[in-house]
Amino acid sequence: YSFGINHVILCSPPLYTTAKERDKMYIRFYSFLRSRPSAVLKSGRYLRLNKGMKIDEQTLPAYIKSLESGIENQDSYARLQKLKVPVDIMYGRLDILLITNNLKAVAKQNKNIKLHTVAAGHEVSGLYQSKLIGLINKMLHIED
Repeated sequence: YSFGINHVILCSPPLYTTAKERDKMYIRFYSFLRSRPSAVLKSGRYLRLNKGMKIDEQTLPAYIKSLESGIENQDSYARLQKLKVPVDIMYGRLDILLITNNLKAVAKQNKNIKLHTVAAGHEVSGLYQSKLIGLINKMLHIED
């Protein structure tokens, strides 16, 4: 089977560019965390930025790998600049893990990108989840 993607919805995407010093600082921080798994494990017990994410001995390898592939070694910002299909990006205004200026900049550079904010943090739950479901239903032409 062959199919094409005709619409993209992203939730709180970590968009970084190596051209900006602030972004480099985030990437260095994630690299620092990744290089110290025992510190991540210890902090994961006390620091719960995302209630849906549990960091323990079992989930630590996946978390470390996601830091590497999803944050440090990604080029999503550059790819989003070039996308020709509609892209909806939803994010929480209270999300301390995002650089919202990067979201706004990439949306300004690509007319196919539309930003949606919600009064929430990084976790897709509650109001964020409800707004996301509404956006998906709208995209699929489903009435609530």
